Amino acid sequence: MRVRSCLTRVVGCFGCFMLMNFLLLVVFIIGTSYWDSHPDRGEHQPAFDGGPPEATDFCWYEGYVFTAYEFSCTEEQFRKWTIPSWEFFEAKENRPFQTMRYTYPDTHYPSHVGHMENGVFHTNVEEGERELKNVRQYKNEVYATIRHGVYATERYGNGGGYDAAYDRETKRGYFVSLAR
Repeated sequence: MRVRSCLTRVVGCFGCFMLMNFLLLVVFIIGTSYWDSHPDRGEHQPAFDGGPPEATDFCWYEGYVFTAYEFSCTEEQFRKWTIPSWEFFEAKENRPFQTMRYTYPDTHYPSHVGHMENGVFHTNVEEGERELKNVRQYKNEVYATIRHGVYATERYGNGGGYDAAYDRETKRGYFVSLAR
């Protein structure tokens, strides 16, 4: 009888332990999903804790996987804010650098123009021209193209990495981090 009672207690404790682990896992998954699906974002704020103290006109998107900052400052302020070990390169007219902007996660690519008829894809020239204009507008909304400035970039084996860029024409700093 004592062995049976002891065995029941052991099984009961093990069951409680497993249940607690399962509940912790569920809470972790729900919490992570919520955190990733409810990012912090802002536009045209006078200041932001994550950027250079002297910078202005902050725009940002902070999610679990994608983080992007965009702000106005001098090149000297931008370089002082970045990590000293980053190697910067010159972006030039004939070799521009393109980085994602804070609007990237919220902007949807324009739909394809045309329709299928009897297994053949047909396009309308006017719709095609309008679509090309939409694609250009999309690219301007989600990517910053730096033709006169500096940039540092690194990609990791898992797809993560960072971009840091400063545009001398617009006097805007850009930072993008992809966690994987």
